[in-house]
Amino acid sequence: MDTHKRNLMSQSILMVTIFMIFINHSSSTFHGSSGVEQLETVVEEAEDHLAYPSTSDWIEELNDGMEDDEWQLVQKKGNQFVVNDQPFYVNGFNTYWLMVFAADKSTRGKVTDTFKQASSVGLTVCRTWAFNDGQWRALQKSPSVYDEEVFKGLDFVISEARKYKIRLILSLTNNWDAYGGKSQYVKWGKAAGLNLTSDDDFFSHPTLKSYYKAHVKTVLNRVNTLTNITYKDDPTVFAWELMNEPRCTSDPSGDKLQDWIQEMAVHVKRLDPKHLVEIGLEGFYGPSSPGRVQFNPNTYAQQVGTDFIRNHQVLGVDFASVHIYADSWISKSISDLHLQFTKSWMEAHIEDAEKNLGMPVVFSEFGVSSKDPGYNSSFRDTLLSTVYKTILNSTKKGGSGGGSLLWQLFPEGTDYMDDGLCNGFHHKKSFQVGDEVEVCSKQDGFHGSYYEATVIENLGDKYEVKYKNLVEEDDMSTALEEIAEVDEVRPVCPKVWPDFFPGERVDEFANDGWWAGIITRKSGDDWFVYFPSTFEHIAYPKKHIRLHLESRRNGGISRDGRVFSCEGKPLSCKKRMRIVMGESSWRSVKARLV
Repeated sequence: MDTHKRNLMSQSILMVTIFMIFINHSSSTFHGSSGVEQLETVVEEAEDHLAYPSTSDWIEELNDGMEDDEWQLVQKKGNQFVVNDQPFYVNGFNTYWLMVFAADKSTRGKVTDTFKQASSVGLTVCRTWAFNDGQWRALQKSPSVYDEEVFKGLDFVISEARKYKIRLILSLTNNWDAYGGKSQYVKWGKAAGLNLTSDDDFFSHPTLKSYYKAHVKTVLNRVNTLTNITYKDDPTVFAWELMNEPRCTSDPSGDKLQDWIQEMAVHVKRLDPKHLVEIGLEGFYGPSSPGRVQFNPNTYAQQVGTDFIRNHQVLGVDFASVHIYADSWISKSISDLHLQFTKSWMEAHIEDAEKNLGMPVVFSEFGVSSKDPGYNSSFRDTLLSTVYKTILNSTKKGGSGGGSLLWQLFPEGTDYMDDGLCNGFHHKKSFQVGDEVEVCSKQDGFHGSYYEATVIENLGDKYEVKYKNLVEEDDMSTALEEIAEVDEVRPVCPKVWPDFFPGERVDEFANDGWWAGIITRKSGDDWFVYFPSTFEHIAYPKKHIRLHLESRRNGGISRDGRVFSCEGKPLSCKKRMRIVMGESSWRSVKARLV
């Protein structure tokens, strides 16, 4: 997906954890009636959110014995994944930005936090990007020209994943503009004098295909500077993904994309015959299976150049991938139709994976956006339950349901990366009437921005707030009042204006709110800020920018361990700036404050 995210934790993470526990137990028990009964019982208990008050003991038990000498490659056996000839099920998450964060020492700890927290609740697989083409902090700055520091960031991601026993699905490029993708390859081609007319030329032009092949070869043959293991020999890598959500709308027949998949799957397998390969498809049915297009979310899905069954019959592709976004494909307004579609969509692909493809299928992206009209946590939990129960129903019959990957998981302090769907490990402060806060907007075009407000009523699971700079549409003299979800509210960030430097996270004030971004460079008196949520790069005067600080409930500690704030005491920065903190504590993303 090119956008998403939201908050869950206790209820939804519990559902994920319980899925892991039962899917692991299925390895030995699902083939008997007692195993089926056990599965059905525990799923019911999971839905009540009451089962197993302490899952950590289960997780520890399940992970015991996984020593380094048993850290073997995941392989495919028929329609199942196996490790050491034992069934392996994907219970995981997406966090696409790990490499970019790891490339900067100030944000590298977030990678560790992500894996540590994911491992603690039993997640075993992470899907992330092994590309960043020609963008800010690019891995591949131009064809076959790489930034070694960013590559070392990817080394760190793989090393940390291994440390926490999490396997990685590494995607090799993007269909979308984010992080470069196929459009960047086309830009490189045009700069080299090629006559290109469409971004879809990526799939057919020999020179662009050679660029991509060279990138694949470079990544797979990379020797990790931390582990000294070549990527293509590292069992931490679960699979290589050819592209995130490939589409070729210029050829609805699907022939152009089919030829590209065939060529690139073989290319990857020649370089690395050990690891699994998947395409990265969303799962739309195409011309080769007219009897299945009824399961597509809309008629447009048949015109994007993909063909689920035909594409996955290619030599070298080991398992199928499917994404689930009813709110993007059917309607944004939450309704039971989303749940009905999710169930039928999954069941159709599991059936095809079993009967037509003979391979596992992984639902490698799914979620629901908190921006959707009618969104609530109850619907989110029901959607998650629908996904996990459908996979479990397949698993207990020995079917092709290979697992799922939630989009997406974020550790505490990365809210500014919010793209609509965030499942995170967050600890929220309770605010009282009169507290000054900042409220996150979830409206299209404003998502991820924060607006100053005052709490006028604590409603338990929500707050009623009055905005400082926003007014009612029909009365410009009256401050806007509205209801905000708990996870949309944070303490007011202290305004810190040190001398910024490239790579530092900041907030920029525009349109009456604060927008999180990253300093890239200085030009005269202005600072250029890159906004990850919108992919914009804009220059601003210093007075419109503040240091981005992250709230912590109990004391603030910078990445290198230097305490610079705690419980209402003043903090100082390099220029002897003094700031009186409120009840909440904050920490800088980079250790600029001492």
